[in-house]
Amino acid sequence: MYEWIDNLNFTIDPKECIDNAGEYIAVVKGTFLEAGWDGDGEVELMWIPPFMFKGMRTPEFTMGVTIWHVKQRDDGLSWLLTPIELPCQSEF
Repeated sequence: MYEWIDNLNFTIDPKECIDNAGEYIAVVKGTFLEAGWDGDGEVELMWIPPFMFKGMRTPEFTMGVTIWHVKQRDDGLSWLLTPIELPCQSEF
């Protein structure tokens, strides 16, 4: 969970790029709910470019990471689900 990601111009509807997006969205929603999400807002994808990962830049790591995001309507909290541990997560 992160307070607050307000610029959502760079998010994408998973249905635009994943054939069976509904199945993935159901799993993601379940994971967010278990973590404390209120269950409102639209589940989207965000891409984090590789230059954002200081210390992780290698010839193999050139595509960045796509993460799942939902912004809670009531209080504006953003929930993030990542396939890897983000560098900033280890600092908290």
